[in-house]
Amino acid sequence: MKNITIRCAELTVLDEQVIRFILFDDIDIEKKDAEEAILAINTLTKGKEYCLLTETANHFSTTTEAREYMAKAIGSTSIVANAICLKSLAIRLIINTYVQFHKPTVPTKTFNTVEHALEWLHEQRKKQELSKVDD
Repeated sequence: MKNITIRCAELTVLDEQVIRFILFDDIDIEKKDAEEAILAINTLTKGKEYCLLTETANHFSTTTEAREYMAKAIGSTSIVANAICLKSLAIRLIINTYVQFHKPTVPTKTFNTVEHALEWLHEQRKKQELSKVDD
């Protein structure tokens, strides 16, 4: 298994379709952290399409600049969908606002369990593959 640890998270290649992005607890995420995350994603994907399973921490914060950067920059990676697993109600409010307000450039959805998130990611991956066949 390949993995990269950055200041705010650990990224691991779960399988040929999914990268797991686990945010550390009690961290303040700034734009430089978001830039480091995008670089780590690009290093792990090497241009191959993957889905991203993001697991939030119980307590963290992000700057507006970091949220805006991630929402736009994720499209410059090989990530085709992002499932975000939430650990608390407060985090759910933050992430739902992020998704609705910043409108990430890849399909993004929130979940309560990793299992449901992985199911959705695999569905998104199948849709992506089918759309390539139709082209």
